[in-house]
Amino acid sequence: MNHIKPLLLILFLFISFLTKSEKIPSSILGVKIGDEYSSIISQVGKNCTDIDIKQVHPVKFPLANLTETHIICKQLTDGGEIAITIADGKAIHIYGKNIDDSLIVKPNGETKNYLNYIVYQSYLYWEHQEDHSITLISKEALHPNLFVWKNPYLESNNEKFKTSQLDAKFPPVLRFGSTLKNLKPIFEKHCIPLEIIETDVWLENHPNKQIQVNCFNYNFLGFPRKIEAIFGDDILELAWILTTKQEESRIKDALIDIYGKTYESSEHWDVFYDGRVYLRKDKPEVLAISSKLVPLIRKKYNLFQ
Repeated sequence: MNHIKPLLLILFLFISFLTKSEKIPSSILGVKIGDEYSSIISQVGKNCTDIDIKQVHPVKFPLANLTETHIICKQLTDGGEIAITIADGKAIHIYGKNIDDSLIVKPNGETKNYLNYIVYQSYLYWEHQEDHSITLISKEALHPNLFVWKNPYLESNNEKFKTSQLDAKFPPVLRFGSTLKNLKPIFEKHCIPLEIIETDVWLENHPNKQIQVNCFNYNFLGFPRKIEAIFGDDILELAWILTTKQEESRIKDALIDIYGKTYESSEHWDVFYDGRVYLRKDKPEVLAISSKLVPLIRKKYNLFQ
């Protein structure tokens, strides 16, 4: 029975190896989410002779509070290109295209498919097979859905990142009272990607059927954002525009520029446009609604009764 101990030792070492492997963070060119500037420059410099550094003033990236820097290499020596976004001193978003697999550390575990992406269990590592791109994000980047954001410094056509014009205080995709049929061509033109799904009914006016349009990378309030547009019985009634805590003051200033001073304010909400636009502060989002939902939303959230 002496052979049992060696087998147990081998099993222990194998389990230890797996455990350590699972803890190895994902990286591209050795760059990981959370890395600092000097470390990133050193790692990228091993595979790039022409590094371009972009410092953005004023900051626009949702997860940046005070500083925003992009480290760009469009011609890696082993092929491909990379853009690393640093927010307040740490890498927060890494976007690479056509990068050799030998320069990538992927997470372990099963994968899922979503919007033409292969996503790993952590939801922090995303592969887009058609674009031959890889995106690494921080946990904070999940709420604003920044896995779909493609750094414009690597994109040849920046037209889609330009700010959309407003129509009657709202962007064209948010024409409240319009039908999904009428708005669908606008969504298809401006939302990259676009997802349309039927959901449970939760709108306060209790429609018979509810549709949610997930519009990604729509440029509004200073950045390409995810908009969750909600249709009740084919009519646009409500939309959530996803933001972050770091940009709360910038979002408020942008809303004031569009809608004027706050209509009402509390610890968790700033209200604009006669109760049709809300800056939510307990969860970073902007809520926009149809006029007929105003009294119902106030009641639901117990707002200024």
